[in-house]
Amino acid sequence: MEKVFIIKNVSFFNRFYIYIVGVIVFITFIIINLIKLRLDFLFISIFCFFIFFGFPFFSELKKDLQHTILVSFNNETIYIKYYYIHKLTTETLNIKDCVIRIRSYAITRWNIEYYLEIKSKNKSYYINRKFNLDYNEVLEIFELFKNNKNEKIIYDEKYLLDLIRKKTVNNH
Repeated sequence: MEKVFIIKNVSFFNRFYIYIVGVIVFITFIIINLIKLRLDFLFISIFCFFIFFGFPFFSELKKDLQHTILVSFNNETIYIKYYYIHKLTTETLNIKDCVIRIRSYAITRWNIEYYLEIKSKNKSYYINRKFNLDYNEVLEIFELFKNNKNEKIIYDEKYLLDLIRKKTVNNH
């Protein structure tokens, strides 16, 4: 039995248009203060700019380096197709040599998003890291992996799966 999951791409700028607007507002604020020639404030502003806007920008840009577009299960193998820095790569992995984990990313205190990490011996693959896949499909991928590997779902994973199920009910 083969099951295929196709994952759509969400570009960096579509996800962070509000972020970009904030950067533009901040830059205009710095330019206005440059006109007043307050250099001490300028240095503090540039430092704050890199702390508050630079770190999130580069951490989100790092997510765009690897984008999984297709995950396919066929009994003992996983077929993963992904882009890595705009180069299409395909890999076939043996399920017995891989581990799957549910990871979470806290966007705000009350908004936690979930993604999957499939680890092989020498590489990690991230599914739904850009949060562009329906959580029902994330649950199905996780359960298919566990069933094909003949592993039981442990208590910690059950807890996270229940949280994801609650999130799917709340979103619909």
